[in-house]
Amino acid sequence: MSLLGKATPFKRTTKIERKGAKTEIEIQGLEDYAIIDSLIKSLEAVKDSYSEPVKSQAREFFLESDGGKKPSNPRGVEGIAEASIELRKRSTRSTLSDEEVALLTANDVPFEVIEDTAELTAFNPEVLKNPALVKVIEKALEKIPGAETFFVKQEQVARRVVSDDSVSAVFSKGLAKELLDVVTVLAIKAKLNAPADKKAIELVKKILGKN
Repeated sequence: MSLLGKATPFKRTTKIERKGAKTEIEIQGLEDYAIIDSLIKSLEAVKDSYSEPVKSQAREFFLESDGGKKPSNPRGVEGIAEASIELRKRSTRSTLSDEEVALLTANDVPFEVIEDTAELTAFNPEVLKNPALVKVIEKALEKIPGAETFFVKQEQVARRVVSDDSVSAVFSKGLAKELLDVVTVLAIKAKLNAPADKKAIELVKKILGKN
């Protein structure tokens, strides 16, 4: 018999005679699925309250080097658990706000400006630095009808982002406590090195007991 042929048929119950009501069907495993779904949502709701103390301790490790060089990324350990702990430079996809730029500038912390401009064919910039040559070009173009429509001006579009020098400067200048969260992102990837079923059940009971 094929796999589809072995499928468990669902049971259709008597339709409830009520306007707008939906037909109810018995679905095996639905209760377990709903319990697991509810459990996951409960755990997600409290996940931050457990991750914040862990991140806070990891952050303190890096703050101990304030006034020096950024330390190498450590490995966190406790019992059968371990975690890679990385202090990463803030992504260049994350643009600094005006307030953050002002804060870095006030503390003489460098940052990078990335120009985002659309592709555009233009005069060689070196040519435009020569006023005499520019005048010659302008006079030649004036002889062509409608030449003024040949040109468009594209304003510079730029993003201000964190650079490697930003992170180094924050540590060397002793500004980690004030600016670490502006120029870096703390990433923690935890894992278990052995089964922890019993402790996991105890922890879940503890969490559900609080909610």
